[in-house]
Amino acid sequence: MMNEKTRILNMLKEEKITIEEAEKLLEAISMQDVRETEIVEMKDKRGRKPKKLHVKIDGGDNSKKAKVNVSIPLSLIRTFGPVIMKNIPKETREEMNGYGIDLAQIMEDIDSVIADNSEVDIVNIDTEGEDAAKVRIYLE
Repeated sequence: MMNEKTRILNMLKEEKITIEEAEKLLEAISMQDVRETEIVEMKDKRGRKPKKLHVKIDGGDNSKKAKVNVSIPLSLIRTFGPVIMKNIPKETREEMNGYGIDLAQIMEDIDSVIADNSEVDIVNIDTEGEDAAKVRIYLE
């Protein structure tokens, strides 16, 4: 882009173009810079968006093996998530709320993390005691 600006200024200096024409050309170049910047800013740090939701539940210190390791395509969650949430029985929803599980909030959090392209865990819980476990939900 710098070469183009220099060429425009040289053409102005050599009186091949007017000041007004030079201004229009320089403005067009700066608009092109803005469009290219916007395109780059829309990509995440790796140049791609997350495609899967991972749910991983590991055993305590004594267990090296994962108890649960599930990967779900985000397209599937976006398609069926609202349908599933509407069809959960009232008693089940109340029981989940009693445990502090809010599926609507989890869906919003997933959409927010996708939009932000952030690499934070959606859920990261370490439990203690005899049946200690680590629960982690994240996007990749």
